[in-house]
Amino acid sequence: MKHLEILSLIRGASTTKYLFVFLFLFAAINVESQVKVGDSLPQFELFKQNSQWFNTDEIKNEKGVVFFFFKGKPSKKNTILKQYKNKHNLFKNLDVKVIGIGEDVIEDIFEFHKNERLPFALLSDSRGLALALFDMDEKKLKKGVLGFTFVVKKGKIVYIANIKENIENQIYTALGKFIEGN
Repeated sequence: MKHLEILSLIRGASTTKYLFVFLFLFAAINVESQVKVGDSLPQFELFKQNSQWFNTDEIKNEKGVVFFFFKGKPSKKNTILKQYKNKHNLFKNLDVKVIGIGEDVIEDIFEFHKNERLPFALLSDSRGLALALFDMDEKKLKKGVLGFTFVVKKGKIVYIANIKENIENQIYTALGKFIEGN
């Protein structure tokens, strides 16, 4: 819809109609901005656990799993990270890079990475920059969602999943996406 058409809809409308049109347009814009299967991996740059920059160009032409975990219950975050750690060799055998992104500050990411000896990159998104690019603000409010997993092949997203209670099944599903049509 063109701007003039929108303005003509709004002109002369009651407050209720105006509100309805505004909500409709907001919803349409919001839906279009969500990352979907088939979309390119959003471009971002964040600090890794070693205070070096990570840029998505590093996995643009490769296979990768990008997973987000949210602040909150530390035991749930630990479960997600430890499951990815325990299954890391399966990803490594398929030449898949694993990247975890958390809302924690870089100092906390560094400590956790060091203490748990994680074999994959852990990025700090304490300002929510990558979360916004992946349109995660609304999604993370859903009850029971602990994080999200994005499977990437050659720069394109081929699978998206909520991280709920059974992270292990989700990891196996993600692994399966790399075996399919490899």
